[in-house]
Amino acid sequence: MGQRSEIGRRNQIRNVSLGLGSYTGTNSIIKNARIGNYCCIGWDVSIGGGQHNYRHVGMYTDYWFKRVLDREFDSTDERVLETVIGNDVWIGAGAIINGGIKIGDGAVVGAGAVVTKDVEPFSIVVGSPARELKKRFPQKVVDELLRLKWWELPIDVLSANADLIRSEMGETVLEQLRDLVSRHRGGRDV
Repeated sequence: MGQRSEIGRRNQIRNVSLGLGSYTGTNSIIKNARIGNYCCIGWDVSIGGGQHNYRHVGMYTDYWFKRVLDREFDSTDERVLETVIGNDVWIGAGAIINGGIKIGDGAVVGAGAVVTKDVEPFSIVVGSPARELKKRFPQKVVDELLRLKWWELPIDVLSANADLIRSEMGETVLEQLRDLVSRHRGGRDV
């Protein structure tokens, strides 16, 4: 679990890594997931459960075949379907994200959305099944943010520049962010 991260009350967490400064609300179930830095996960969220194959005669997952019927199968099941949540992702209350899904950096998953396929970086998805509503920013800004990766800066740097991170995106803010990242990465071209 990353520094300054927090898991809300009454969560079920299994085989999960939670990045720096990320948190979950209450009553969430998260399995087999890698969650990036500074993610905001609402309450009653389900991430990464097993898949039930409706084409099989019985619809148990491999976990339940082992637990109830004492049988193990060498197949793809919930243990290997890692769900990857990028950095600076907001997942609204009651959202469901299927196992094996990748949510890109900066994405927003609306409350109650059912995510059945990968979500592009900085996309806002809503509905059941989830569909892209729009991008948070123009593609040029998205590309720049993905290049800058501000979420990889040390926490003390972000703390000292919290006003910038909290600012509404615009050209001036983007330029200040470029300068900040450049200064703290040794002046390397960012």
